[in-house]
Amino acid sequence: MMHTRRFGLAFALLLPTLACSMGGGDEEKLDENLIRKATKGELVDEVSEAGKITPRYDVDIKTKVSGEIKAVYVEEGQVVHQGDLLYEVVDTEYERQVALQRVQLKQAKLDAERAEVERGRKEQALATRGISAAEYDVSKREAEMARLTIESAKVQLQSAEDQLAYTRITAPIDGVVIVRNVEAGEVVTAGITATVNGDPQLTIAQMDRLLLEIDLNQVDVAKVKRDQTARILLDAYPGVEVPGFVSQIAAAGHTDPTRGIDVFTVKVEVDPSKASVEIKPGMTAEVRIGIGSWPDVVKLPAESVFEEEGKSYAYIIREADGKKTKEKVELQLGHRSDREVEVTSGLKEGDSFYAQAAIKDMSAKID
Repeated sequence: MMHTRRFGLAFALLLPTLACSMGGGDEEKLDENLIRKATKGELVDEVSEAGKITPRYDVDIKTKVSGEIKAVYVEEGQVVHQGDLLYEVVDTEYERQVALQRVQLKQAKLDAERAEVERGRKEQALATRGISAAEYDVSKREAEMARLTIESAKVQLQSAEDQLAYTRITAPIDGVVIVRNVEAGEVVTAGITATVNGDPQLTIAQMDRLLLEIDLNQVDVAKVKRDQTARILLDAYPGVEVPGFVSQIAAAGHTDPTRGIDVFTVKVEVDPSKASVEIKPGMTAEVRIGIGSWPDVVKLPAESVFEEEGKSYAYIIREADGKKTKEKVELQLGHRSDREVEVTSGLKEGDSFYAQAAIKDMSAKID
């Protein structure tokens, strides 16, 4: 019984506070910063998610030959064009191989000439029955083998020349060098894209278009279509918006290990030329994809509306005798987004409202 009386006393003391919080008393002091006017304008519904800026297309450069880096001719941030020389591998050994293969080709041609002369001599001897047909066949096969040796030597020479050419690493595309992890004197291995630290030797990116990849849950991705417009809000530049559009939506989902749900990757394309700031790969941003818009509607911030028993309410401001009070009014709502709701009745443009959701009446739930 003692516990019951103490609880009742505590609740009695708390009631005035709850009453003020719920706008039930004239003594409540309203925060002027939370008194706003209902506006009329466009209501936009958006799907939003955070992501990271990446190039639309980039290439990790690797060498096709092994050796020591002779010189590097580009820096990070440098614009390059297809065919520009990026860096060189010391070519001394590869030049020797080319010289050797040229000698071997020349030797093969001389051997073929001798074999052909011998075949001709044996052919004449066969005509006078000076040798047997078997002996002639041997000389004929030797001449043919000598001709094949020439072809093989040509292939070997071409291979050596290719290896020598590979010591000059050129840009495969137009773009910007965004990664450079090679220096003169370092040793690289043929076919290995990365350095010993796991970093690419060079990366060239096409920067005329950038991508922002985001992962959406199945509810949100169902609302997104290709070519829908998007707004990109860069963390590096508060208040700056960059336009974009949805360029690709994954056909199948994958499991996000962090959230433990299936998500779908959506790619949003960004045109850096339309931005007032410099956008760089690796920057983080919030993407807001427009999935619906309704012009010329009366709207309120979503957090200013609350529900009770299946009905929607907000607090409007009444003013009498120079004193402002708030009054709970029922609203009829139309379209809504994560941030705003359309009001079709109960509030009109210019009406003052209190921009803070009410504390629900808890007294009915307490005995």
